[in-house]
Amino acid sequence: MIRVAAVNPGEGRGRAYESSRATSGRSAESAETSGGATSPAADSAEAEVLTAGPLEIYVNEGLARVDGKAIRISGHAFGILVALARRPGEIVSRDDLYLQAWGTPLRPGDRSVDVFMVKLRGLLETDRPSWSFIHTHPGLGYRLAPQPEGRPPSKLR
Repeated sequence: MIRVAAVNPGEGRGRAYESSRATSGRSAESAETSGGATSPAADSAEAEVLTAGPLEIYVNEGLARVDGKAIRISGHAFGILVALARRPGEIVSRDDLYLQAWGTPLRPGDRSVDVFMVKLRGLLETDRPSWSFIHTHPGLGYRLAPQPEGRPPSKLR
């Protein structure tokens, strides 16, 4: 399950809600399910946090954590991870991932997304080697769905 939380960094409290997928996958309309109220001033200081299993992604800080352990992920790789996390359980094409991370369309023959995917898997699976975080769907793209290896893949919607 992918969760999105708005966190007030000064207080360490936040509102958590499940992300719902928009048709384009670019914006997530969310229904708040827990947490406390914050003032309008605090709302402007909130940071976006995406979670998937043991993975937490602090979007504004460029930081990811697996089981609470910080993992620094550089620019394009972090952009790819965020793009996957914002479309929970969906297969995201290489074209879409490149556009989100680089801000320009993917050039024919460019394998940058694949190279960064190998780096991301290595970083994410260092502390959880028996887990798979990112799944490849040949000819289609990639999907973020953290799960222990050997467990059948979750059904796509």
